[in-house]
Amino acid sequence: MWGTGTPRREFLYVDDMADGCVFVMELNETTLTTELCSYSKPNFVNLGSGVDITIRELAETIKTVVGYQGRVVF
Repeated sequence: MWGTGTPRREFLYVDDMADGCVFVMELNETTLTTELCSYSKPNFVNLGSGVDITIRELAETIKTVVGYQGRVVF
């Protein structure tokens, strides 16, 4: 694998991402601007799991799940 495997990333299931997008799109303007954002017109929304893992941990998990017996070389 390219790199060291030490960078950390959050992963999110696609259905959870879709649910989050629909939730934000259905908010009324008052809720969006007064309760969730300090800006009158937010430019972005960050949806995440709040849990990150290293790329090495991800590779090892995939290795275990698929039953790969070889080495993962970074």
